[in-house]
Amino acid sequence: MKSSVKWISFLLLILVSIVFVSSCDQLIENPKTYAITYHLNGATGGSAPADQTKKHDQDLTLATNSGDLVRTGYTFGGWNTKADGSGIDYAVGATYSTNADTTLHAKWVAHEYDITYHIDGGANHTANPATYTIETPTITLKDATKDGYTFKGWYDAASGGDEATQISSGSTGDVDLYARWEIKTYTISYSANEATGGGIPAEQTKTHGVDLDLATNTGSLVRTGYTFAGWNTKADGRGTDYAEGVTYTINADTTLYVKWRLPEVGDLGPAGGYIFYDQGEYINGWRYLEAAPEGWSGEEEDPKYIFGYYRTDNSGGEYISEVGTQTGIGTGKYNTENLVATIGDYAHYLNSGDAKGIYAAKVALDYSVEVDDIVYDDWFLPSIDESDKIYKNLYLQNLGGFSLYYYWSSSEYYSYAAWCVYIDNGSLSVNPRYETNGRVRPVRRF
Repeated sequence: MKSSVKWISFLLLILVSIVFVSSCDQLIENPKTYAITYHLNGATGGSAPADQTKKHDQDLTLATNSGDLVRTGYTFGGWNTKADGSGIDYAVGATYSTNADTTLHAKWVAHEYDITYHIDGGANHTANPATYTIETPTITLKDATKDGYTFKGWYDAASGGDEATQISSGSTGDVDLYARWEIKTYTISYSANEATGGGIPAEQTKTHGVDLDLATNTGSLVRTGYTFAGWNTKADGRGTDYAEGVTYTINADTTLYVKWRLPEVGDLGPAGGYIFYDQGEYINGWRYLEAAPEGWSGEEEDPKYIFGYYRTDNSGGEYISEVGTQTGIGTGKYNTENLVATIGDYAHYLNSGDAKGIYAAKVALDYSVEVDDIVYDDWFLPSIDESDKIYKNLYLQNLGGFSLYYYWSSSEYYSYAAWCVYIDNGSLSVNPRYETNGRVRPVRRF
């Protein structure tokens, strides 16, 4: 009996073992599997790879981009376990070992495009980027700069084309931008600066980097008591001086003021003749003496006249007399007026006889000239000391265009003779009043 029980137990053990082994073989032959699927994830072209099946604990080689997936503005970058790319990255054809159903999303990397700025010698704004992607927020283009030029905008072509003010978000492709420039110009204006006559030159336009010849005194600007001395950047003359017609190089809008200075010997006076004497200050209403301009009489050379005699009786007797004149500087006007008031319109040629004629003092006193709508009729014959200044300050400086040989002064020597100056050598001499070779050059004071 006991033998039978043992035998039966043995048989049951063998049966259980056979069942267990059979079950294990079945497990090995049919392992658990997992689905691997692929997602386009915004692709704009191509197709996703076919789904794959992964067996439990068996590695799987992931798919490549066999369907040529593409997406505008992006580069295919493999696979990722999350659509936004924040999961686990897998390269194409990589070994996959995870035991789980998985969706792998195409991973897209935004393509970086170049922005090329053609600045033509300028400087780009530091805020303008060199690259962008399809995901970059809208780029508002900043102005470039270039010395001497005004920026006129970015354009999509070297000439012509359309203006570009921004690169919109979502744009794609490399971008070429061309700076457009307009050369700067500057206005040079002129101020009369208290002129009492004449007109200012027209405004001038200076181009950046191009020299400009400044205006001359084309409008004959004058100011009573002053001499035109060019231009200055300040009204008070304390700025930068510029001579008439000089080359101007400053690149800036500028107002140039007439520079006025007190006249000097050798300057042109208001009536157009040269100044030959300055007494240093205004005394009795005048400071300067001015000779009449060359050609004042309408002839090439200064005219010749007698000094003339003053006779108190016309009966033929030798009743000649001095009028009474002086020699000093400042006396010529008095001398001339006194001679004409005493002698009259005509003077005697000789100390006897009836012949009369126009004489030097009368010619000088009658002279009149209009300059810039101003009539100057205050001329006279210079005294001998004034005549000496004409020789020293004008003739020796080659100013005034004087003729040879001697000039009458308004200073009498005595009743028969008067003082004169030989202009070629400066000698002061006395000649008979009937001499007809004495020349006349009126002067005035102001």
